[in-house]
Amino acid sequence: MNSYIALKSKSKDRLGYWLESAKQDFMISIHAAMTKEKISKAALASNIGCSPAYISKILKGDANFTIETMVKISRALNSKLCIHLSDPHESIQWLGVVSSKRPTPATTQQKYWASAPQRTVNTGRLTAHG
Repeated sequence: MNSYIALKSKSKDRLGYWLESAKQDFMISIHAAMTKEKISKAALASNIGCSPAYISKILKGDANFTIETMVKISRALNSKLCIHLSDPHESIQWLGVVSSKRPTPATTQQKYWASAPQRTVNTGRLTAHG
């Protein structure tokens, strides 16, 4: 086993690895939501009552924030915070299900979407392709 693989394997035994991984995942989600919602750092900071410098700190991965702050950020970005436990060896892909509350003239069925490449939309139901 080469030394990089051995070092990476050992690092996963440390709490710091998992803390940084969780912060990085949240930081990526914030950036994606800011892009989608077209919200600037200054606007996000104003919406949650902090400074733009703190938003920059979060997006750099330098902040250690509470669940309350995470919820404030998610609400300001028109999002919902989801916290999930999984096996540490699983690769997680979030799939969203969008349903229309008002029926449209074209259809009264629920509309579904999937972001994972192994899934496709088929007549309103998700189907897996192996």
